[in-house]
Amino acid sequence: MIAASTQDTVRVAVYCRFSTDEQREGYSIEAQHTRYEREAASHPEWRTTYFDEPAKSAYTRDERARPMFRALMEDVRAQV
Repeated sequence: MIAASTQDTVRVAVYCRFSTDEQREGYSIEAQHTRYEREAASHPEWRTTYFDEPAKSAYTRDERARPMFRALMEDVRAQV
């Protein structure tokens, strides 16, 4: 989760993904959304945007392999 604030609003970016089929149980995209939605409910100043990487993806440091991570970073950079 990445957060940036402007006055009374905090922009929060949430990147949801999982690496293996075993992680789907309890770590599904939906479960991750539920967790962060609960947290956001207690912070009315948050404006949350989700970036989901729904397909299984292997470990990599190469942003090109994760288009939604790249989109998140581009959004953050554009707002700074």
